[in-house]
Amino acid sequence: MSRLALASDRRGTDRLRICNPQTWHCRDGRAIVLRPARAADIALARAFFDQLSPLSRYRRFCSARRLRSEELAYLTRTEPRRTMALIATVTVGGVEMQIGAAHYVKDANHGCAELALVIADRWQRLGLGEKLLTMLAGYANAAGLARGTGAVLASNAPMLHLVRKLGAHVRSDPADATLCQFSMSLQCPRAAA
Repeated sequence: MSRLALASDRRGTDRLRICNPQTWHCRDGRAIVLRPARAADIALARAFFDQLSPLSRYRRFCSARRLRSEELAYLTRTEPRRTMALIATVTVGGVEMQIGAAHYVKDANHGCAELALVIADRWQRLGLGEKLLTMLAGYANAAGLARGTGAVLASNAPMLHLVRKLGAHVRSDPADATLCQFSMSLQCPRAAA
């Protein structure tokens, strides 16, 4: 699992330092780079989100529309104590392509992390979602967050299966029958290989 380290800057203020990218091999053996997103990744993120099928976009955003520039900037921002975006990339013909994204945002009212995940259609069912979400949980926990929560479409069986596999408690959303809510410990999520 990736780690965050606490470091002091010149003013003596503690800050989280993000460790280097890592290479992970999915179930079929292909090498994938897992790393925090950077502000310079907006074009990479745009290409990734634009190539998702309408179903995958709908499952992630409850809408199949294309994302606006400010939304892409938000999804590539990394400030570990408040928000973190991890991406999965592969290099094809010398060009880096994004194939997955996991994101958390600290819920200031409850001190937990709201988690989200999306994997490119042709890279699903290879263990990448489990790896990214487990890695993200480790970052959130290192940032001092103990619980992860999220909303999932009730029809999104793959995501519901994944969060349950990672130990989440899932319940129907009492305010919206189309959604389920999940909650899981970030201290010890069931680790991906």
